[in-house]
Amino acid sequence: MIGKLTNQRRLLQRLLSRRSPDQSHVVLEDLARIIESLRQLPAVAFSSLPPLSTGDHGISGTPLEAVLGLEGQGSALYYAAFPHMLLEPDIWSFPGRTKRPPTDPVNALLSYGYTILANRVTGVVQLVGFDPYIGYLHSSGYGRPALALDLMEEFRPLIVDSVVVKLLNKHMISQDDFDELLGTYRLKKEPKKRFLSALEERFREEITHPVFGYRVSYLRCIELQARLLAKYLTGEIAYYQPFTVR
Repeated sequence: MIGKLTNQRRLLQRLLSRRSPDQSHVVLEDLARIIESLRQLPAVAFSSLPPLSTGDHGISGTPLEAVLGLEGQGSALYYAAFPHMLLEPDIWSFPGRTKRPPTDPVNALLSYGYTILANRVTGVVQLVGFDPYIGYLHSSGYGRPALALDLMEEFRPLIVDSVVVKLLNKHMISQDDFDELLGTYRLKKEPKKRFLSALEERFREEITHPVFGYRVSYLRCIELQARLLAKYLTGEIAYYQPFTVR
């Protein structure tokens, strides 16, 4: 969760600082405090906790409750500031994150992008040899790729959110590109192709990996993070370092 919140903060820092400096200062400071609170949580042997077959149910009084509580606070701050990254927030109304169903075009783009990302991460997790349906943060409900959802958290702002902001700010997606039915929004066929193309371009974009120091695509970074997680779980490395950007 430190990786996710750090990358959300970096995206806000990059885009919000130029457009709304006063708003930027407050949100960035609040996020920094939450990230530091996560870092200061005491290390607890999670193996000593009772097994939770449904993941985020029955976590009251456990370290996981504190982690998810802080993550929830940070994500709420991030999504509250999300409209300020858009050049035309009056056109792209964003009331906050709504998942099922997405009640506005921006949420429709985010939800669809997160679904694509989850599918990609599920494939990577299986490639590395994990069972994608057994996670450590998200609930392990039937048919839910909990581990893939855990691993994709730090990549949400870097891959999906940044693409959504770019497409809206560059007028590559318009209000007419959505179908609305009973308050639920979905992309039409041709705009969906543009969105998928932009996501695929982002997956192929190269960046310097913060641990290994060489340039690789974002898709390859996801695989490397899965392999780092495997090494941590098997005791080959002392801790898992999330993927973060500068």
